[in-house]
Amino acid sequence: MPARRTVADKERYFKLRAKGATNVEACRTIGIHEDTGSAWWRGAKDAGGKRFKEKEQLDRLPAPKKYEELIPKAKKGWDDFEFFRRACFGRVSSPWQIDAAYKFVECLASPQKVYINLNCPPGGGKSTLLHDIEAWMTVRRRSIRGLVGSSNQRLANRYNARLKRSFERPKPAPIDDALVRAGLAVHPIASLSEWYGRFQPDQADLWRMEEFIVAQMGDVQIGEKEPTWQAFGLETEFLGNRVDLSVWDDVVTKKILRTAESIERQRDLWDNEAENRLEPGGALFLVGQRLSPHDLYAYNKAKLIDEDELDYEDLPDDDDFPEGYFEIEPEGSDKPRMYTSIVYPAHDDAKCKRLHSDKLSDVRYWSPEDPDACLLDPIRLSWRELRQKQIKSTENYRVVYQQEDVDPSNVLVPQVFVTGGMYEGEELPGCYDTERRYHELPKGLSPETYSVVTMDPSIKEFWGVHWWLYDASTEMRYLMDLYRQRYDIDQILDYNPDTEKKFYGLLEDLWHISNKLGRPFKYLIIEQNGAQRFFMKFDFFKRWCALRGVSYYPHDTNTNKADSDFGVQTLRSQYRHGRVRLPKSNAQGDYGFAVSKLLVDEVTVWPNGHTSDQVMAQWFLEWWIPRIVTPIMEDIPTLKRQSWLKGGMTRRIPMGV
Repeated sequence: MPARRTVADKERYFKLRAKGATNVEACRTIGIHEDTGSAWWRGAKDAGGKRFKEKEQLDRLPAPKKYEELIPKAKKGWDDFEFFRRACFGRVSSPWQIDAAYKFVECLASPQKVYINLNCPPGGGKSTLLHDIEAWMTVRRRSIRGLVGSSNQRLANRYNARLKRSFERPKPAPIDDALVRAGLAVHPIASLSEWYGRFQPDQADLWRMEEFIVAQMGDVQIGEKEPTWQAFGLETEFLGNRVDLSVWDDVVTKKILRTAESIERQRDLWDNEAENRLEPGGALFLVGQRLSPHDLYAYNKAKLIDEDELDYEDLPDDDDFPEGYFEIEPEGSDKPRMYTSIVYPAHDDAKCKRLHSDKLSDVRYWSPEDPDACLLDPIRLSWRELRQKQIKSTENYRVVYQQEDVDPSNVLVPQVFVTGGMYEGEELPGCYDTERRYHELPKGLSPETYSVVTMDPSIKEFWGVHWWLYDASTEMRYLMDLYRQRYDIDQILDYNPDTEKKFYGLLEDLWHISNKLGRPFKYLIIEQNGAQRFFMKFDFFKRWCALRGVSYYPHDTNTNKADSDFGVQTLRSQYRHGRVRLPKSNAQGDYGFAVSKLLVDEVTVWPNGHTSDQVMAQWFLEWWIPRIVTPIMEDIPTLKRQSWLKGGMTRRIPMGV
């Protein structure tokens, strides 16, 4: 019966192998069968076996090399990203990919923090490109502290593990011959370790899928140094380390864009976690395709440097201003933006000369230097494929592949309707009153002016509350005030019967504001489903309407929304012809542009936005105008009547202002 092998025998075996002994030599020294030793070495399931086996592999790799120690081809790869990708990974680069790589180099060379939105279409090799850029940056600077981020920890770990495997690999990964024959790849000639020296440390340093530290020059023990690369999902609660290069991929997803709550939560995590982990002189890249006009890219693009809350002490002496507004810079402001947007659309419409070809020998990649090449990547994203996506869904094509906020032909109100300018050969007047301030009455209002408040309530989402003045003689709609936030019912209107016996809430405050300006609102339009639950069951609401002289109109959204004559689409014509007037004063401390922007941001993307409270609140006004406004009848001519009816009666129906 053979002797039982002990743990000590295994340890002796692996030590002998680590010193260079063959399997036969180690087995004879210990006195075990050769098959037993081979099984131990092949399996290496215990920690000791793995460590000794990895040690043997690491000893075969050269130590980390300085630039002066590199062979000429390795030096070229150090300096030339396109050659680096081709030689070490076998990848054929598109011009936009090379351009993006050098953007990383430029940003890391800046002494200031740099924030980048980088948008590119799906299918263009984005994630593979980021992997190669991260590897190249590490080759050039082993002391770098980088972060690989994604929407969740699982995806981030996968991307980081891929990078770790590239540093471990003693030989380059094999390439499919079919890709080589198609001209999409080449056979690599060296691994990262062969050219630039070992990256996996031979000491007991951090080397895990989630985070790892690469070997430094001279195999210096890193000690308490933060990881070279670490993975982090934005959904993870806490990110502890600070980094020089932060690369976020696939953060924006359709799941997140489904609700306003998930969008707000992602924005909070981004502001409080992702952005705050960048060291001075570092660079943050948010990379991916556009999915919505309200995605994280659009949110970042609107950020301004040193954007602070307004100083309430500098506001006019009117304590009825809404709380929670922030200063929003008007268009054309000189204040610099926090983020720089780098956009690579799938097709350059401006350069297109209809010279597309599906033949590999004739394809031309987009490049700033080529005046005739209009396709970003004619192999991965051919014109035939893009054209089919455009035909199937223009909105999806314009946003996801062209990286635009929205398709202008597929929104309720194109931006040019609001700002003014040429549209389909017509000069549009625009909708901004550049001299009118927040709560400032328009000049020249006629006696036929109606003061109306519209309200789109919600239990969990945002409320839309508008105060409008409608001048029936000119058909102009003047926005006087707007509120967009979550409310409890008692914040809208409440009554204290025990002590002061007073009304409280937004409606009461807004009535006093409008009354102070001499235009108290007489009409209140509320979406019917919410109104029935929240208001009509309260007697004090009916008493308030009677006391303030307010007529209440419940609006049935489900019945009227799709009406061809009075549906939401009727707003489009009013904006086009400038009959919607929005305050946009540039005066210091004025809220005019801020409240207007909340409405404009929604109507210019509807129905593609994630909320509709502002569109609905304005549409309520539009639907009820013909029903509220009582037209003044012209004098009715005297007709032949019976003698007892004669008298030339003239009838004039009074206004309900």
